[in-house]
Amino acid sequence: MTSALPQLQSAFGWIYFFAWSATFWPQVLLILRRRTTAGLSTDFVTINIVGFISYAIFTFSSYAVPAVSSSYVAATGYPPQVELADVLFAAHGAVMCSVLVAQLFLFPPRIAPRRYVAASALVAQALVLLGLALALRGRLDWYRYLSGAGAVKVVASLVKHFPQVWLNRERGSTVGWSFTMVLLDVVGGSFSVAQQAVKAVRMGSWAPFTANLAKTFLAAESLVFDFWFILQHTVFYADHTDIDLAPFKPVAEDEHAADAADEHVELVSRRGNWV
Repeated sequence: MTSALPQLQSAFGWIYFFAWSATFWPQVLLILRRRTTAGLSTDFVTINIVGFISYAIFTFSSYAVPAVSSSYVAATGYPPQVELADVLFAAHGAVMCSVLVAQLFLFPPRIAPRRYVAASALVAQALVLLGLALALRGRLDWYRYLSGAGAVKVVASLVKHFPQVWLNRERGSTVGWSFTMVLLDVVGGSFSVAQQAVKAVRMGSWAPFTANLAKTFLAAESLVFDFWFILQHTVFYADHTDIDLAPFKPVAEDEHAADAADEHVELVSRRGNWV
């Protein structure tokens, strides 16, 4: 059994990578199908992109920068517990978050994030990039810097869900928020924890959890919020009628009806009371 642990650790790592990476696509495709971002919190997307850019910096530096390993060993006694799957997931996440930001501009209702959310996001991102510049020039210890960058991701992942939970509550609906994404997130979070557990057994240490706190808390908090989103979708707001596009279903075949649908979505965008 012990001899199979390395293969099990690798398998769990790639399962969580593909599941978590796939979580971005259902939301992007849902927006393309509905031609509106109604139901998706702008604050969620704004906070999420800051978190993933920070996490991409965290994972890539931990995996590829030689000076990081010695800094981690000096501080914790162990090298960084970052896998290639972590690096690829973070990079893919940063790219897909950028796609969602673009969709917020391209499709109605085009609601801007709250000012304090946007300002906080800009400050956090600026600090992460400034810290990176200082670490690369040897003016900031890598362990201290990456601990901070990882903390930004953890805080962003925790805070980002509250606007979406509240938006679902305000609308009394989860339509526009991809439930497939939530289910994939459950799979990704579960196998992320499982991979760290297998690695901890192999090492005889809690280091896989404690030396990569960003990954540990990312999985834990995502599972907690996923459970709440599942309750919202299946129990609290079980009516999944598309409240944004319902007046135009079935879709008419002529161009005039299509234009009317576009006008309806634009009218809805002017209400500006969903986020």
